[in-house]
Amino acid sequence: MRVMNLSTGDGKRIRGLGRKTGDMVTGIQRGCATFPAGEEEPGWGFWHFHLPIYQDFIDSRKTPFGVRRLCAQTLIDSVASLVAKKPAAARGSRVIAFINLPGLWYSEVIVFFDEGQFRDFFVRNNEYQTWIELPAARNLAREWNLRLPPGFSVKGYREILVNDGESFENELWYLGELT
Repeated sequence: MRVMNLSTGDGKRIRGLGRKTGDMVTGIQRGCATFPAGEEEPGWGFWHFHLPIYQDFIDSRKTPFGVRRLCAQTLIDSVASLVAKKPAAARGSRVIAFINLPGLWYSEVIVFFDEGQFRDFFVRNNEYQTWIELPAARNLAREWNLRLPPGFSVKGYREILVNDGESFENELWYLGELT
């Protein structure tokens, strides 16, 4: 894998950027090479795969946007690959890419085996965590120029986390078999 623009925008380069980026893409592809046999843990109703890279690389302010975009596109492509490999016994399952911003390192691929678990997953409203659906005019695929396979949809949320009286906000994006 060759990354053409190794500039971080401030004239500095990240040591090993091309190798780290290639390892990231290869790691995501390997982690999603076969459709999962079942739930991660009994009763969970889902399987998930986290990014196989170091947080200080993908979330560094020095990591070029192109690498972050490639990470998101590789997650989407891996979801499409898993959908294509879905066995007949798992036809009712749903496969999605989760992209967390600004902390891209928390992103993952999720396979929901249970429709109830899928629906319940998106209901987050308590004293510690609230999800507010982003306006339909917002679309990460459009904003980042990501390619979505036919039938994939996009849904975004503003997440508000409260911990020890402090509030933190993220954008959570879900792309894939949402409808």
